[in-house]
Amino acid sequence: MLAGEGAERFADATGTELVPNETLVHPRERRRHERIRAQAEANHPSRSFRPGGADPQGRDTVGAVMRDATGTLAAATSTGGTPFKPPGRVGDSPLPGAGFYADAHVAVSTTGWGEAIAAVGLARSVRERVRAGDSAEAAARASLSRMHEQVRAPDGRGATGGCIVVTPEEAAVAFTTPRMARAWTDGTDARQRL
Repeated sequence: MLAGEGAERFADATGTELVPNETLVHPRERRRHERIRAQAEANHPSRSFRPGGADPQGRDTVGAVMRDATGTLAAATSTGGTPFKPPGRVGDSPLPGAGFYADAHVAVSTTGWGEAIAAVGLARSVRERVRAGDSAEAAARASLSRMHEQVRAPDGRGATGGCIVVTPEEAAVAFTTPRMARAWTDGTDARQRL
């Protein structure tokens, strides 16, 4: 994984054309940035995942877990990012065992406060509980509870988040955030929003 100057040096060495960073920022996002910048002191990253703290205009994590017709499991997680993150910050989304995990037994994608998720290895924690015999839902709920107890925001509240999990036999979702949009499909044209 490369970030910051190291990523730019790699791009230069491979002949990748660089553009000024400011050209990659959409005007809508620049306006949003300026709007919430005034509140930066009060907006610890954990606040977004508590009741009343979510920005309805924000861009959130998108996660996916799947089991194909042969039984192969996979997981993926992307992020909307954290406002005012330090330069070079790499959150939980690209970290196997934190933001996602998949093997032959379980696939997990997580969302929430990235530093807390990385600190407890949330996706790996779910995987270990499933391998120990917990159901997918019980494993996700117990892992989220452990994170809530072990990691505290500056205001003393426990960390919150969510998980989607699939095994060869079952699928589950669990979250401690105020809301978490989710949907599933069984491969037919029928889709269901949960």
